[in-house]
Amino acid sequence: MAIPTPKSINVDRFLCNFFKIDRRKAIMVDQCSVCGRDIDHDSFRDQTSQNEYRISGTCQQCQDRIYQ
Repeated sequence: MAIPTPKSINVDRFLCNFFKIDRRKAIMVDQCSVCGRDIDHDSFRDQTSQNEYRISGTCQQCQDRIYQ
């Protein structure tokens, strides 16, 4: 289980409405907040990608698709 980074309530509401998934809950149950896949923490490329998961809730595959 990962611990989500804190965000203002307005940002969390926006993200929940945009992705239709609660970012905080998804992170706490190890799911991607974009695609809904189960998270395997060993699948992250590096520490930066793991940190990004705690920020955005996106798995490595979604990070690759979004940021590259």
